[in-house]
Amino acid sequence: MNPHLEIIRPLNCIMAGIGALAGCIIVGIPGINYLVLFKIGLAFAVVFLVTGAGNTLNDYYDADADKINHPSRPIPSGRLEQKNAMNFAITLFTAGIIISCFINTCSFLIAVIAALLLVAYEKKLKKKASLGMW
Repeated sequence: MNPHLEIIRPLNCIMAGIGALAGCIIVGIPGINYLVLFKIGLAFAVVFLVTGAGNTLNDYYDADADKINHPSRPIPSGRLEQKNAMNFAITLFTAGIIISCFINTCSFLIAVIAALLLVAYEKKLKKKASLGMW
């Protein structure tokens, strides 16, 4: 499998995207038309991309641990350089946030907040949680 596709954990991203679709159904679809279907598709894409970025970021920050725990993943196996993984994560976050602009302001804010929380978790919060500081 292509290392860029593998690092995002596509099944994980699909399941998250299905969660977005379920959210659309739960809040109620005001009437099916092409614009509504298009925006629902955009919501799926945003969640897919932001989730993929988070998974990529996770592998970036866990590269040393993954050498032992998951040596076949793209970074520890040498199929994807660590710096390229970070650039890929940034690209995915950016694409997801840009696409969210075409849905509505609320979607944009949710995408930005989700991205910021994923970055904060990987950079700072995960270490604190593992030390029992929560």
